Amino acid sequence: MQPVESVGRVFTRAELETIAALAEEVDAFVITDEVYEHIVYAPHRHTYFAALPGMGRRTISCGSLSKTYSITGWRLGYVIAAPEVIAGARKVHDFLTVARRRPCKKPQWPA
Repeated sequence: MQPVESVGRVFTRAELETIAALAEEVDAFVITDEVYEHIVYAPHRHTYFAALPGMGRRTISCGSLSKTYSITGWRLGYVIAAPEVIAGARKVHDFLTVARRRPCKKPQWPA
């Protein structure tokens, strides 16, 4: 969730708690971008949203090895969430990367 890449902003604990309260209120998941978790400058501190009370089951944390470990050309990422959420994420990933729809397979069409 921090820093938001386009503005370089780190949310305060109070702001994260407000988002957590809203997620509870409307029974929603929170998808966080943790790509810059290790690149936060003083006086700011990174707070994992999933570590907030009750948010572990509501959070889908997206991370990357690319920026932190200077392997930007590889696009190595990961998702951390509750097991039942990960099961759904695996299906989405499989269908988006392996089982492409027919219009995406144009080179296979006869000339």
